[in-house]
Amino acid sequence: MGSLNPISFIFPISIGILLQGYITPSDKTEIPDLTLALEDYERNLERVIELSKEKNRLLIFMTQPYLWKENMAPEEDAILWMTYDFGDNYYPTKTMIYSMEEFNKRLLKVCENNKDIFCIDLEKKVPKTFDYAYDDMHFNENGASFVAEEISLFMKENMFEFE
Repeated sequence: MGSLNPISFIFPISIGILLQGYITPSDKTEIPDLTLALEDYERNLERVIELSKEKNRLLIFMTQPYLWKENMAPEEDAILWMTYDFGDNYYPTKTMIYSMEEFNKRLLKVCENNKDIFCIDLEKKVPKTFDYAYDDMHFNENGASFVAEEISLFMKENMFEFE
């Protein structure tokens, strides 16, 4: 018998308490300033590139797919938990979409500026359904298989670079 993951108990309980009204979230309507986070993210990406060059290794960066979309069905919205900041702030779906798009755009910009770095825009490839994810952005088994196939196809198309 497998061991129980305490996280699997924490999140449903937290969401249950939230939905019962014990915690009243404040809806964040303003879009957060991502400037510092995006600059830090880009510096980290550049450092990874630097290290890969030092070690003479090829890199494949991938954008982050997410399940958020406009007009989500209530059963889809009920599974989401990353719209809360582990405090009492709730971010609307459109804010989450905007934020993740900004990080994905920054990654694509870094890839464009570093022609020897490979990039797969997974966000454009992975369908936004629970057939591929079990929450906001984590792949289920089917999603992991889909992504593995995308990576495999990409490597086959760029095979000479990986020899």
